Amino acid sequence: MKLVHDFNAFLNDTVNLNSTRFDQLESSIEAIKTAVRGLDWKPAIVGFAAQGSWAHKTIIRPLPGDPFDADLLVYVRPVAG
Repeated sequence: MKLVHDFNAFLNDTVNLNSTRFDQLESSIEAIKTAVRGLDWKPAIVGFAAQGSWAHKTIIRPLPGDPFDADLLVYVRPVAG
């Protein structure tokens, strides 16, 4: 017997990051991008990308009061030397 609906509900209701925290993450990432763009950094920034569990939308919901993290990849042009 396959319990696909039950398993998906378990992931959405118990395991995965809820939509409120995911929305907070998305808005926080914009602040990080702005800060990185403002750095006096030699490489030119080409772009940004979600990485790991964030990219796959499988960030595990932390216990109440505990933080969570997400990985942001920064693509840059090579710098000679």
